[in-house]
Amino acid sequence: MNNPIVKLIAVLVVLVGGGFFGLTTYRKKSTEYENRLDLDRIRREWLERQPLARQLDAPDKYRFEQQQLFKWYFNELTEHYNKFQGLKDYERVGNDLEDKKRTKKMKDAEYALLSERYKGTKDFWELAKANKYDPVFTAVDKGLRFDIYKVESIADPKEPKLRLSYALWGAQRKWSVDSSGGGKVMKLNVNAAFHELSVVGLDGDGKEITRMTAAGDPYKIDNPERFIEEFPPGIVFGSYDLPKIPSSVITVEVTWDIGTRSVLTGEEVSGKFVWKQPLPSEWKGGDWADAKEQIREEPEAAADPKGKKGKK
Repeated sequence: MNNPIVKLIAVLVVLVGGGFFGLTTYRKKSTEYENRLDLDRIRREWLERQPLARQLDAPDKYRFEQQQLFKWYFNELTEHYNKFQGLKDYERVGNDLEDKKRTKKMKDAEYALLSERYKGTKDFWELAKANKYDPVFTAVDKGLRFDIYKVESIADPKEPKLRLSYALWGAQRKWSVDSSGGGKVMKLNVNAAFHELSVVGLDGDGKEITRMTAAGDPYKIDNPERFIEEFPPGIVFGSYDLPKIPSSVITVEVTWDIGTRSVLTGEEVSGKFVWKQPLPSEWKGGDWADAKEQIREEPEAAADPKGKKGKK
């Protein structure tokens, strides 16, 4: 290596290699930054457009507007990842969960909880992506929109059940920095309080013959962006599992009392959503003897989220 020409060539090789590496790194970081900016634009436009749909009184107009919003949103994501190819990974959280399970880096109980919520998020994502979000019940009150988008019969050898899948729009949200673990992590706090659910059974004359109430939060996912980062922001969704309704009921009236608080002042608004209809045949088959006894003898328990009637 005493030859000066050889030394010069070696230096040039190092400089060129280092420059290429630096340029590649810069381009990668620049692409990732542009990717982040454009995703933020799509989310911001969604949050600007969605309130109009949320406030529409006519159910059919709301359904159409919401479907158009989902169509626009997923088209935007498709165009985005056509530009930023190689960065799309909607399955990143699910793959990470499976990897942590395989390598024993996560306890079984934690994996079961998170994987269930990931699956629930993915199911809603696929429904919206396919533009099949078509709620069977929808209502708006005090700026909150509440939908029941699916009703299923759940097989249970002890007690036949109904699963009412819901979505809530308009709950107050606040991002904050969590430093409790030593590092800084952005944490989303969503204020959505499910105060009470009541199910009233009426006879042919409209007279109440049975009633069941439940207080406290149902199963809910209030931060779906944790599981799919590109998830449309501002949606709280989940499900209620209820015992099927006695066959003697002719008309059923389901009422939800749901509130949210201002993240700035703490001021609360509560919406009341009432779904009244003839009792569908697939909803029949329950025995509310115990529920009726609880309601009539212990009405105060319905206001206790930790009481035995609270649905989780």
